[in-house]
Amino acid sequence: MYRVSPLTYLVAGITATGLHGRAIVCSDAELSIFNPPTGLTCGAYLEQFVTAAGGQLYNPTATSNCEYCQLSNADQYLAASNICKQPPQGSPLPILPLLELPWLMKQ
Repeated sequence: MYRVSPLTYLVAGITATGLHGRAIVCSDAELSIFNPPTGLTCGAYLEQFVTAAGGQLYNPTATSNCEYCQLSNADQYLAASNICKQPPQGSPLPILPLLELPWLMKQ
């Protein structure tokens, strides 16, 4: 029901524009920590998984306590809330998510 409000699209557009492409750094509480099979490094064990699923492996050369973060940029986080830089096909307000506000883009 929240999609009925035009304010939703304004906030989504500003959020998507401001956070697009920003790197994410997971806190210790957000990391998945586990041990790879004996004889493998974290990088060797998770290489195919990280390539397919995305995310970040913080210690690829370690042989224990692999630290994996499921997100690598803010776009992945926003996609879970259906907020993206490009509007979905058939969006009722297609121009709003594409707002490029110069004051917001300054870093």
